[in-house]
Amino acid sequence: MCINYDINDLFKLFGEKKFLEDDYKAETFYWSIRDKYGMGIFFYMSVYEGNCSLMLSFNGKGIIDLDLYEVKEIRRESDEEGEKMIIEREGDRAGVVAYFKPNFAIEINKVRTKSDADIGQKIKYNVYELIDLFESEAYEANEEEQKYWWRKRDREGFCLTFYMSVNEGICDLCLTYENFEKPIFNIEIDGVRRLRGESERKEGELVMERLIIERSEGKSPVVVYFRPNFKIEIEDIDKL
Repeated sequence: MCINYDINDLFKLFGEKKFLEDDYKAETFYWSIRDKYGMGIFFYMSVYEGNCSLMLSFNGKGIIDLDLYEVKEIRRESDEEGEKMIIEREGDRAGVVAYFKPNFAIEINKVRTKSDADIGQKIKYNVYELIDLFESEAYEANEEEQKYWWRKRDREGFCLTFYMSVNEGICDLCLTYENFEKPIFNIEIDGVRRLRGESERKEGELVMERLIIERSEGKSPVVVYFRPNFKIEIEDIDKL
């Protein structure tokens, strides 16, 4: 399997770059670009293996890191939504879009829909764990329908908005940056069974906080880090 691509498209997205002769022969390429705010996109592509790695970072710290296999095509598009890199994959595997304009952002095109097994499934959670993570109570709530909205901002200018519908088993994640027009990452997560907060201390200092979103069988869990910085981990995007 080989990736179909036009290297001139990548030059337009990332800028001109010289590669070693061995890189051209093997068709393995590393690309990176950073904006004036310190946000960066790092991209690796192995054409003959059909694999890619894509990471969005801020001042060297990873925010979203995706490993993609069975990649079919990579192409550049520019329209009213902005300039973007489309990563298409074989069969029904989830595709990915990396935006370069109006700002850096990553979108995952989900391929799965809710199953009948998810209907009527309620989310189990400890509200005090959420209060600890977001350092506040829900900023908006519909107690009758069991729907809640939470929000947390950090010192770097990022804002994480989290919505959950307890009765529907659905959560939404949206990560924005104060200088950006478009959200950096935004996704709906269905089949949610349980929310679990975890933290770690070293020498009395809080060094790690995260929210683990556990889901029904066959669906990938999602982990949201709050400390040391906002970061989203998805075990398998094909099982979102």
